[in-house]
Amino acid sequence: MVRFIANKFVGKSKEVAENTDEKFLKSSIQAVARHILERPQNDDEWSDRGPYTSVSGTGLALALNRDVLQEVLHRSVNKEIQDIFNYCLQNLSKNRERQARYLCGDLGTLVASLNVSVRDDVIERIEQISHILAEKSYPNDEVLYGRAGYLAGVFWIRRTVNENLISDDCVKRILKAMYESGRKYSKKHNSHCPLFYEWHESEYIGAAHGLAGIYHTMMSFENLLAPSELGDLRASIDWLLTVQITEGNWPSSSKWFGREREDQLIHWCHGASGVIHLYIQMYHKTRDEKYLEACKLAGHLIWEKGILKKGPGLCHGVSGNGYAFLILYRLTSDEKWLSRALCFARLMMDKDVQGQQRTPDSPYSLFEGWAGALCFLCDLLPERRDKAQFPLYPNTF
Repeated sequence: MVRFIANKFVGKSKEVAENTDEKFLKSSIQAVARHILERPQNDDEWSDRGPYTSVSGTGLALALNRDVLQEVLHRSVNKEIQDIFNYCLQNLSKNRERQARYLCGDLGTLVASLNVSVRDDVIERIEQISHILAEKSYPNDEVLYGRAGYLAGVFWIRRTVNENLISDDCVKRILKAMYESGRKYSKKHNSHCPLFYEWHESEYIGAAHGLAGIYHTMMSFENLLAPSELGDLRASIDWLLTVQITEGNWPSSSKWFGREREDQLIHWCHGASGVIHLYIQMYHKTRDEKYLEACKLAGHLIWEKGILKKGPGLCHGVSGNGYAFLILYRLTSDEKWLSRALCFARLMMDKDVQGQQRTPDSPYSLFEGWAGALCFLCDLLPERRDKAQFPLYPNTF
């Protein structure tokens, strides 16, 4: 099964990018914003937990880009934002595990709400959640449902709101639990590297449920790790580099080690488009060329096969893959990667491409739909490019 649409701009990226100017971007932002704001009301998006598919993700997209939206729509979106977060914060779960989930739970909604207004009760709840996640019995370490999500959330707060809102003590207890969990699993299963993890009995590799997301978020707080812990983490990151496939992708899970699948997953959630963020971070921290070479190889693969049939979203869609180019451009200042990001924006808005894509289950949401696309388009604006971050999954620069 072919999961991607042929990229008709291969070999033409520079000329296409030159025509994908600020006027095109703002026109696209206007169209996407209207599409979101005029969407039919859906009970699922209000009952879902977390910014992945619920209205809290849509609200975050509006909040992050409200100044641009004010300009292109000629009106404020503050009422929509306030209505969303007032509802979400009044309807948080009473289930401890659901409270602690990041992209698919209350933790993510709490984090997103801080981009709208800073409330002491929200900060207190986020700090309390660290105790739930630090319990040895807590079952998940990955980003969507587990401990790594807490680290991503705190780092997002520090990058976009305030450095001092969530204490280092909260982060340290999560890091300790994650490190001990990874060492325990690695020893028990004679794993390939010092820190290894599973989710639902599969050893995933990617950003959403796997090693890349766990390592990426732990490295965001390397200053809070003991030297031996940091050594194990870096050894694990270097081992993961060795399983990159020749074409540039990573296997979706350990069962694919040494085997190539015809229907490669080239998504943020599974594959090169998510793993690349880990090695972008590693190159920025170390300037070791092996990390940059891995990023370039992954970037070329995403360019060739990254126009996905699953729609415009961040998780397994065109905008999520486009962010790989945009963050790589921020890392290297190489105009080639910016050109490719701009080409993905044009392809994402192309009616012929859209006609070959399926409609996501949550078509207006942050991680599956147009709210993620809105963030990508806004971050491509000239004044935004140098500070662009993948929503809720930030890098360290």
